[in-house]
Amino acid sequence: MTEAEREWPEYYPTDCPKPGARNDEIGAYRAIKTDTPAPDDFIPVIILSPERDYKDICEASGLSVFSDVQDLIRKRKRLPGFRKLYKSIAFGTITPDSGLHMSTGKDSHITWWVYVGFQPHVYFKAIPMEG
Repeated sequence: MTEAEREWPEYYPTDCPKPGARNDEIGAYRAIKTDTPAPDDFIPVIILSPERDYKDICEASGLSVFSDVQDLIRKRKRLPGFRKLYKSIAFGTITPDSGLHMSTGKDSHITWWVYVGFQPHVYFKAIPMEG
């Protein structure tokens, strides 16, 4: 994706992504609904649940991923609703062509702001879940 093609979704608030967001390459894990990553697995929570009152709209506009798979597995174990909805875990690499990312929250949680037109599900593969 060329610099001219890089644009953010219309629903991103002003000043989002956040200052300090990075564009380096990093491995990321994301919870998915089945054993094959699909476009529906990469929809930001602000689109899925627009009626909620979000503490941070910019973070809610990005995708939630983890750099350490164990943190995601622990989250699945702690939250029964999360575990019921998301049956698998996928791994992929966030690249400079995909968007920007920033460490947010605790553990290895990362918010990933994805450029318009980038299709994350193509670059993620389901992995065996351990633990």
